[in-house]
Amino acid sequence: MALMQDSLTLFKREMMIFRTSLASNIIRSIIFPFVMIVFLGGIGNTVNHIPIAIVNYANNPQASHFISNLELNNVLNVQSVTTQAQAMQMLHNSNVSLVVIILPQFPSSAQGPSLLVYYNNNNFENIQTGLSFIQQTASEFGSGMQQQTQVPKSGNISENPVSGTQASYKDFLFAGILIMVTVFGSIFNGGISLIKDKDVGTLKYFLMAPISKISIIIGKILSGITQSSLYVAIAIVIGFLDGVKIVMGPLGILWIFAFTIPISVLFSCVAIILALRIPKIEIFTIIMNAITLPLWFLSGAFFPATSLPSIFKPFNVYNPLTYAVDGIRSVTMLGYITPHAIMLDLGVLAIGIVVMFIFAVKLFKTTID
Repeated sequence: MALMQDSLTLFKREMMIFRTSLASNIIRSIIFPFVMIVFLGGIGNTVNHIPIAIVNYANNPQASHFISNLELNNVLNVQSVTTQAQAMQMLHNSNVSLVVIILPQFPSSAQGPSLLVYYNNNNFENIQTGLSFIQQTASEFGSGMQQQTQVPKSGNISENPVSGTQASYKDFLFAGILIMVTVFGSIFNGGISLIKDKDVGTLKYFLMAPISKISIIIGKILSGITQSSLYVAIAIVIGFLDGVKIVMGPLGILWIFAFTIPISVLFSCVAIILALRIPKIEIFTIIMNAITLPLWFLSGAFFPATSLPSIFKPFNVYNPLTYAVDGIRSVTMLGYITPHAIMLDLGVLAIGIVVMFIFAVKLFKTTID
């Protein structure tokens, strides 16, 4: 009980300091998402190497030649899979943008279409470019093509419906911007404020006071959550004004905070850990940027993780920002989030929080002793 009271007291103190420079903090929180959403949101609409999955039921020389032709000009990145259910699952998980089913009658179209193409409207890639290239390639074989915007309700496919609305690169970028706004807010509060407290001697008074030392960490984390949540709310408003869509609607906004709050806690702990050992704000800022910016770029914030070179894939898999970006993108672009995704994304973040908090507490006690 005393721990929470002390933490809330220190939290109020942090918020009073934040209020003294409220105008500059708000302006700073507006500039970054405004520049990213408004100016960068329209530059990524043309993408090469669009990932597609192909299911080859024909297994004849013409089908093999057709697949080879699809790989020309680097327009498509072709992945061959064995079953339609597997391909649809890849589409459902946003691992691919289109699914091409080569039917047994390929390339003959006497019995109807010999190709089925399924695609997801919520992908920011230029789907029409991919469809046009597939259609052009198929026409060389005299094949008919049927397009589907939704998964047909038959077999196992009905369990994985394709949803979402037509999206742009701006919609795709939105999740990454929200996460970076959260990270920056947490860093400024958790790390820089702690360094300032050390410089002016305030931290010494905290350590001499009859309060739990852990409450200092918790108070800064609570302050980081509050400030970063304010920044996220501002970024969401800017996104709305610029036409960004959240397919899940108002419930999606709650889900956004369900992912930004854990990221705020996690990076507040990381910032505190570094601030305990770094004496200067300038050095702290350089090191934090050296850590967070690569994590941001490798999380799939700017481009699909499927387009990363294989050498960088492990950095994406073991990157906590990847799971936060994925969770937010599910609710903003897909319009749903599966229980498995919730358990995976929030579970990874929870593990990171526990590890970093314990490390912060241990290092804090070691440092002050």
